[in-house]
Amino acid sequence: VWLRAVCSDSTHVCVLAFARRVVSVTWVGETTHLITASHDCTARVWDGLRGCCLHVLEGHTARLSRVRVDATGAYAVTCSDDN
Repeated sequence: VWLRAVCSDSTHVCVLAFARRVVSVTWVGETTHLITASHDCTARVWDGLRGCCLHVLEGHTARLSRVRVDATGAYAVTCSDDN
């Protein structure tokens, strides 16, 4: 995953590293945050402007296949191969 991040002194291209492949990405409401779902069993909340990971959402025991956020941006749901 590549993001163009704007810093105070210059523009950089950031690589967002994951242990496994990212399979789903969605924006959080009308914010600049996004959530990714990955085969590493995590969902991650990102600052879409800076390319920084804000939160790692853990708890699944199998790879994730999808992430969705409600219209208000208050709730996210993930789908996984676990029970």
